[in-house]
This record gives sequence, C-alpha cells and structure tokens, in this order.
Amino acid sequence: MQRALTTWLAFFSVLAMLGLLRSALHLVWFAAIFFFALLVARGARRRVCLAAAGPASLLLALYFKNLIEFGFFDSQSQSGGNAILITTYHLPSELRDEWVAEGKLSPFANLRFAAPPRSFLPYLGDPESERWSQHQLNELDRPSVGAPNYNHWFFLEVNRRRRDDALYYLKELPSEYLQTVWYGSLPQTFSASTYWHPRTGTPESPHYEHRQVLGWYEDAFNQIVHYTIFPPFGPYALLPLFLASVAWRGWFLLRSASDHVRATGAVWYFGLLQIGYLVPVIALLTWGENARYRYIIEPFIWLIVTATLADFVRASRTSLVLSPKFPYLRFETLRQDSKVEAVQRRPAQV
Repeated sequence: MQRALTTWLAFFSVLAMLGLLRSALHLVWFAAIFFFALLVARGARRRVCLAAAGPASLLLALYFKNLIEFGFFDSQSQSGGNAILITTYHLPSELRDEWVAEGKLSPFANLRFAAPPRSFLPYLGDPESERWSQHQLNELDRPSVGAPNYNHWFFLEVNRRRRDDALYYLKELPSEYLQTVWYGSLPQTFSASTYWHPRTGTPESPHYEHRQVLGWYEDAFNQIVHYTIFPPFGPYALLPLFLASVAWRGWFLLRSASDHVRATGAVWYFGLLQIGYLVPVIALLTWGENARYRYIIEPFIWLIVTATLADFVRASRTSLVLSPKFPYLRFETLRQDSKVEAVQRRPAQV
C-alpha cells in the first residue's frame, strides 16, 4: 500500500507543479483528473484521496492567496484579459469606437492587448499606488532588461475591465463569437505553429533573425506536415477518427477484470481527457498563438495515434492468420491459444 500511495503522491505532485507553472492548466483541470482517478482506481480510492490532498492544498493556496491579495480566484492576474483577443478584437473599428463612446466597453478596448503600462496613464493616472507598496508593482519599466513592466498594478484594473468587455461582447454577439471560434481559433489550433505573430514576414517580427538561419527548415516542415494533405491542418484533420477509435476501444479495456488491461485503458482515457480539456480552452478563450498551446498535448495526440495504428496492425495480422487461405497459420494460432488457456486453468503452485 505504501508503494502505491507514494506513486499516487508523485503523480498528483507533478500535476500540481504543472498547474502552478501553466495558467492554462487550471484548478478545474486538476479536479477533473482527480475525479477521473477515483473512477479508474478500483479499491484504491482512499489512497487517491490521501495522495491528492497535499498537492491540491498547494495549488489552492495560490488561488486563495490571489483572491485575498488581488481579488481574483485564479493562478495569475492576466487570466481572462486575453479573452478580448477572441471577442472585442474582432469588432469592426467603427462599432468598437461607438461602444467605447457609449460606455459599453472600456477605453482599453481600443488599445493593443500587449500595450505597455505607459499606455494606460491617460486613463489610470498616477502609476504609484498606496495600495500596492511593492516597487515591482509600481515601476512602469524594467531598466535591467529594457522592457515594459507587465507586472505593474495597472494590469489588475485593466484586465478586470477587459474581462467585462469580453462578457459584454458575448452577451451582445454570441453567434459572431461562435463563428470566430469555428472558422478561426479552432483551425488555428491545428495549423502551423510558427506563423502566429502579426508581424511575421517583416523585419519587426521577433522571429526574423531566426528565419534567416532556419527559415528553409521551417518552410519545408510546414509544407510536408501541414500543406501536403488536408491543408492547413495536415494529418491533424484525421484526429477525430483516432479519438473516437481510442474512446471506443478504451471503454472496453476499462471494464476488464485484468488490472493490466484496465491500466492501458486508463492511460488512453487520460490522454483523451487532456485533449478534451485543452482544445476547448484554447479555441474558446484565446486567439493567435493557439498552435503553440497545442504543444502541451502533442505527446497525448501521438500516443493515441500510435495506439490506434498498433491496434489496427494487430487486428490485420489476426485477420490474416485466421483466413482459410492460411490453414497452417490458423492451426499454429489455435495451438498457441490452447496452451495459454491450459496455463490459465492450471491450479496455482504455492
């Protein structure tokens, strides 16, 4: 039991650390995996609960700290603010200006998402705050790295207003939002991951110098993977078929009496859970860098693809062996099956 408890503790500790490092891996994600573990861990649910308690407390401590200190229940202060990229960002400029003038949207709706804190001075005034005494929250710039200070307290107010702007857009234009998701952000998620920056192809792009060295490799990779078949998705266009196959096959594995077979099904469904969580989060909540977020679940995608192809190869070999055109192979297979069955029926030696 101690060994199993240690394994579960290591598992949930890794999940908690990922949740602390990546805001996309929200507390909801941790909770979903916890309940999934309770479902598949027959006879070990007490150990699962004990093992998850400490890591969950660590993750909750960050959320409650932010709630008490900053007034939001999340892992970082930018959460929700980037929702304008998939909502108000797509408004016609005339309509956005009209809504800002009428007070339906904040004045920040007309500013870039990555606008530096100096852009907010006309709206928020004095950058020094009595409420936030830490110098990291009051300095407009970071001279040591020559960059704006995106930890300034201005962003607490700005992102709160941006979340309100996104909610107003969703209330007024829900169908336009769904069209943006279906025709824009969802395809972006499975498209080439290196063309997302709005200044791509110009000297102002942050990748300009990299492309001078590796541009030929980037173009060749994207052409082969994303534009040879089913552009711009490439083989990812077939992913729903693989997901359905693994979900169907994994369901029967999870119902097996064998711990080993059930563990295989649990691994498959764990991969499905990661994809089923992160793809909607990417598609519904952000815009532009979606393909980059796909890297978080890329290993699970290829796990599922590999498992499906391996099952297909095994099924094809079995069909070949059982074909009447190969009676000798059929005899060998039946003989091996008989040996296995005899061993399974043999009383255990103590």
